[in-house]
Amino acid sequence: MVARVLSSSLRYYYQPFFWLFTAILYSQSLSITYNYKNISLQTAVQDLIARYKLPIIFPDDLGDELSISAVCNACSMDSALSLILIQTDLVWKKSGNQYTIFKSAKPLRFSLAGRIVEKETGEAIPYANVFIPSLDMGDISNADGMFSLTGIPIKSCTLFVSYIGYGTGKEFLTFPEEDNKFFQIKLSPKILFSKNILITGESREFMDSGSEPGRISFSPRYISTLPNLGEIDIFRSLQLIPGIHQGLGGTAGLHIRGGTPEQNLILLDGIPLYRNSHMFGFLSNTNSKTIRDMQVYKGGYPAQYGGRISSLIELTSRVGNSLSPH
Repeated sequence: MVARVLSSSLRYYYQPFFWLFTAILYSQSLSITYNYKNISLQTAVQDLIARYKLPIIFPDDLGDELSISAVCNACSMDSALSLILIQTDLVWKKSGNQYTIFKSAKPLRFSLAGRIVEKETGEAIPYANVFIPSLDMGDISNADGMFSLTGIPIKSCTLFVSYIGYGTGKEFLTFPEEDNKFFQIKLSPKILFSKNILITGESREFMDSGSEPGRISFSPRYISTLPNLGEIDIFRSLQLIPGIHQGLGGTAGLHIRGGTPEQNLILLDGIPLYRNSHMFGFLSNTNSKTIRDMQVYKGGYPAQYGGRISSLIELTSRVGNSLSPH
């Protein structure tokens, strides 16, 4: 009799744990499918609660002002909630079998870094534009193709990378999964596929004035299309830019905004060039085929490039094909 009473007591004792364990297993094996397009976040959450009997708690001020678009096919409960909240500043927390949606106590701030290279050769692309249109924030890669962005306040965005002579690269980012992640973005040279070619008088894309006053990005790839006397000369090509004039007698010296050639600071991979010509100034001493990028500052150049009073010309040389050395 005592054993029968004890067995009955144990059955009632373990019964709540059995139901709790069953509920947890059910939520873990639950397969959720939805396709939301431009609906309010509150409507999406209420739809999940109604269709799948999910225990979700959310604040009353969630409101209808947050619209989301998300698709989920046979997702787990954790993934389903993360997908509908990725476009907002809200987060979720699970306690036992209960989900709670709330606003993060600290503001979202994510970071990323990367390197921009040419797809065919793996060579770094310097001074490329990195931009997130939805946030109006961006960066410019350095001479080694490196860039970094900090203080990104949203959990999903699209990163655009552009450089003159190359196609625009796109990278879709989701945070916090890709927070502090290092990206290598590959750009391909532009190729024109067309049966009919229309030749017009528009300027070639060999020069970009950019957003910094006084700075001009110059691409040596198109120097051969410019008028030259004899061999291709990058410094003579610069003389076609407004404010830059050639020296007396047609020499290769650059007179920028009234200055003299010795008042210009010319850097090749950070090394100063004290003379940029030979043959009494008629020929340049720099091979245009070895130069990848040129930055010309006609005024307002950074303070670390002191020592000259006229201009700064920064040359970046090619490093070759790192994928197929010969």
